[in-house]
Amino acid sequence: QAKQAQKIYKQINNKFSKCDTAFVKPAKVLGEATTNGTTCDKTVANSSIQNDFITLNNCSVSSCALCDISGLGVDKARLEKCETDLKNVSDTAAACIRTAATDCT
Repeated sequence: QAKQAQKIYKQINNKFSKCDTAFVKPAKVLGEATTNGTTCDKTVANSSIQNDFITLNNCSVSSCALCDISGLGVDKARLEKCETDLKNVSDTAAACIRTAATDCT
C-alpha cells in the first residue's frame, strides 16, 4: 500500500507540473477552427461547440486545481519512511519464518 500511495503521489505531481500548459495548444486549435467557439463551418456554432471551447480554455485552471495536493498534508518523506519500515518488518518476518525460530521479535 505504501508503494501504491507513492505511485499515486508521483502521478498527481507529474500531472500538476504539466497542467498549466497541457491544454494550450488544443484550445488554440479549436479557437482558430471555430473563431473562439462562435462559428462552425461558417455558421453560428451550436452550444456544444461553444461549451467545449469554454471548457477547453478553462482546463488549465480546473486541472491544476484538481491536481494540487499541497493542501492535503501529504508528507512524501513520511510515505517513503513508511515503505522502508514496512519492508523491514516484512523482511524480518520472512527471515524468522525461514529459520523456524520460535521467538520472532
